[in-house]
Formats: sequence, C-alpha cells, structure tokens
Amino acid sequence: MVIEFNEAGAKRFGEITSNNIGKRLAIVLDGEVKSAPVIQTAIFKSAVISGGNMSPKEAEDLASVLENPLETPVKILEERGVDPSLGRDSIVSGINAALAAFASVVLFMVFYYRLAGLVSIIALLVNLLLLLGLLAQFHFTLTLPGIAGIILTIGMAVDANVLIYERIRDELEVGVPVRQAIFIGFNKAFSAIFDSNVSLIIPSVILMELGSGPLQGFAVTLVLGIVANLFAALVFSRNVFEWLLAWGMIKKLSMMKFLHKPNFDFIKFSWLTVPAAAVLLIVGMSTFFLRSGELLGVDFAGGDSLTVAYKEMIPVARVRQVLEEAKIHPSLLQYAKESKQLIYQVRYGEGEKSVSVLKEKFPQAGFSLSRMDSVGPVVGEELKNRAALALSLGLLAILLYVSLRYEWSFALAAGIGQLHDVLLAIGLMAILGKEFDMYLIGAFLTILGYSINEKIVISDRIRETLKYKSSLTFKEIINEGINKTLARTIMTGGTVVLATVSMLILGGPVISVFSLAILIGVLGECFLLIL
Repeated sequence: MVIEFNEAGAKRFGEITSNNIGKRLAIVLDGEVKSAPVIQTAIFKSAVISGGNMSPKEAEDLASVLENPLETPVKILEERGVDPSLGRDSIVSGINAALAAFASVVLFMVFYYRLAGLVSIIALLVNLLLLLGLLAQFHFTLTLPGIAGIILTIGMAVDANVLIYERIRDELEVGVPVRQAIFIGFNKAFSAIFDSNVSLIIPSVILMELGSGPLQGFAVTLVLGIVANLFAALVFSRNVFEWLLAWGMIKKLSMMKFLHKPNFDFIKFSWLTVPAAAVLLIVGMSTFFLRSGELLGVDFAGGDSLTVAYKEMIPVARVRQVLEEAKIHPSLLQYAKESKQLIYQVRYGEGEKSVSVLKEKFPQAGFSLSRMDSVGPVVGEELKNRAALALSLGLLAILLYVSLRYEWSFALAAGIGQLHDVLLAIGLMAILGKEFDMYLIGAFLTILGYSINEKIVISDRIRETLKYKSSLTFKEIINEGINKTLARTIMTGGTVVLATVSMLILGGPVISVFSLAILIGVLGECFLLIL
C-alpha cells in the first residue's frame, strides 16, 4: 500500500518518522487500532505499508481509513518539543551526573569494603555494560529520563552486594572460615535480594504501561538495570569470589566496621516519632490539597508549559503585567537563575503568543523559546486518572507480592510504611511549591519500590529471628531485625543519596524536581526506620 502526502503533510510526517525510527505508528479509527506498522526510515514524501498478511479486503479497509473520506480535521491533543541546544545541554548534564554518581559510589564501596568493594565495582561495570547492550539490542532511544534511570541503577545496584557482604561479615564474626562464610553469605542474602528487586520491577512495569513517553524510557531503563543487577550480583560476583578463592588470592576479607553490633531500642521512642511523622504528613497533605489547583502541571491541568531562555532578567511582576495586558494569564511564573531560564504556564494554545508578546515588549531581554509542552484538557484529565491508577496499582501489586512471599501482617505494615514515604514526598513537594507532573508520578512509583525494598530486607531478618529465637518478645524481635540491617540500610541509603544528589546538582532543570522527590523519599524511608 502506497501513501502520498502533500507538502505540509510530508513535512509533518517526516518530523514524526525521523524521531521514531524502529517504533510502531498506530493507525486508529474511533478508538480502534486498525494497524501498527514499524517505522523503518524517515518518510518525507510517500510511504509504503507492507507485510502483515493482510487480505485484499483488509487492505481496502485500511486504505479507506487512511484516505479520511469524511475529511475529519486533525487536532493536536498533546505536543512536546525542546530546542536542540537545550536538549544537548540536558544530555551533557545527565552524562555528567551519571559519571559523578559512578565515581562517588566507587570511592565509597572501595573505601568501606576494600577487596569486596572492588569486586562490587567490577560487578557494577558488568551491570552497566549489560544494560547498555540491552538498550542497544532492542533499539531503545536513550532520553534524559533514561539517563536518570541509569543513575538510579548505579545507586541501587550496590544494594545486593551490601546485603551479601553484611551477611558474610556476620559469618566471619562468629569464626566461620572465609570460603564457607562467602558461600553462606550469598545463600542467606538471596531471598532478600530477589524479593526486593522484584518489588522494584513491579512499579516500573506499571509505569511502562501507564506513563507517558519519557517516563516509559525511565521505566524501561530501570527494569533492564534491575535484571542486569540480579545477574551481576548473584552470578558474576559469586563467580569472581570463587575464582579468587581458587587462585588463593583471598586469605581473609577485611571490611570497615560501622555501627558494630548495634543494639538500639527503636520501639522505645515510637511515642515521639509516630506523632511527629503524623504532624508532618498532615501539614504536607493539607498544603497539597489547598494548593492543588496551582501546583498541578500541564500534564494534569492542561495548557502550555514554557521554558524561555533570556539574556537580561526582567522582574517577574513586570513580565506578569505585560502578559495580563495581552489577556494572557500566566501561572507558576518563576526564574531558574542557574540556567538563565524563565518558566511559566498559560492556557492551552496561548504559548507561542505569550513568547511573541515578551519578545516584542522586552527586546533587550533576548527571550527565546527553549521548550514548550502542550497538553489539551481531555488528555490532561486522562493523565490525571492514569497517574492515580498507576500509584494505586503499584501499591496493591507490591502488597500482594509481599503477602504471598511473607504474610499479610508483614504486607500490612509494609503498606503503611509505603504510604508514609509517598505521602511525605507529596506533602514536602507541595510545601516547596513544586509543579506536579508525570515525572513526579514516576518518582513516587520509584519511592514505592525503594520503600518496599527496605522493608523486605528487614522482614527477612525478622522472619529469620522468629525461626531461631522464638523465645524473644515481639518488641525484641522487631528491634533485632532493625539493628541487624541498620548498617546495610545506611550503606544502601548512602549510595542512593549520592546518586540522587548527583542528579539533583548536575542533572539540569529537566530532572531536578524528579531527583528531589526521590531524595525526599529515600530520607523519609530512613526516618521511618525508627518508628
């Protein structure tokens, strides 16, 4: 089947196909997908649809759909664009953040775990090579959110190694020989590593299904990174240790000691920490509901979101006045001084007009459009519903998995903890006046996965304590489970914080809010540990 375009159609179709080579292009009528051919190359004049084993009748029906006999006008419901210079700057910032995260994790692991830390870094390199290879094999486009997924993978990849090393340390401290300690350490850590990684895959898969394009890139990268991490930690690292033992290169394993055999009574202070957490949540969520109208970004409220570069700063009040005189009412009008950008939102369809007004009224400012995202009200409402569905499904799916692997009491406690972490992040982001968009939903889903990751590790220790020390009271069992995993929690939390701070500082404005939300979630999870 051959399709030919006029000049305007050829230009538009060429832009779409050149940016989506290797992806499917759906042909839809009345909400039903009639065909979804793969874009093989950029198409600027005419296209050929072939394959699919279509019958002549099916081909005629498809041609009828493409001819558009009713001349139904095409209406853009959602459009996102970015200036090439801003895109290049964002990618460079993302790569710098990834390198900084990798360097900080390398220094930390080698300094703390010595030879074992070096093995974990080699495993991390294997992890990254596998991840990049999988991305290349399946022709995934690496976007800035995708780079954020790689950075988060770096921070979380060492978690499995830390779990293994802390288990090995426990065995060495009771006099078990090195070879046997390594073997036991890997075996005892397996269930916690497997469950925690699966629990992180669950929200990522949901994000792949319900998220927008950039967030799907983040989710795909994170899922592939987790799969690569399981192989690198459980297979590659173990083989490296076996090779080193076989070659006689390991006589003993020395590691730094942090919080050696802690014995804190965490339950004792719950009378103080629980009310403190409740007050913080109430204040944060009250702020969110009171300001939700102004905090919802264009993804949910609809409209045009603009990022405008400038050379000379014009006072915000003056910018607002000029736009309102042109009957354009901006919201969330603010400067990002570090990147010399003006960021604001206007009603759907007023974006380009607002930039023209600013250029005309303030020629000395050198305003130029860097980025514009346009979302119609219908799409905004749909994205809002999908965001709520994604968070709900993520929480329920994780709780179902935990209840199957452990028991309902553990799942219920974990669910309360997850709600605390996500609601804390939502509330603090509202207090800080940050815009809520699909990127933040992705951050909240990531927090869900990270939160249950921590709780699974503690639950695994509690289950082990119940098995071997059944004479202990409930309070003593909980305290021992937290104390036994405290060093690991701080180590893992530290590496994730290092990676997230790298994104926050070096990742640029595109993922800074996303990074801040994850950072708040990680720190909130550490705080919850003492509840």
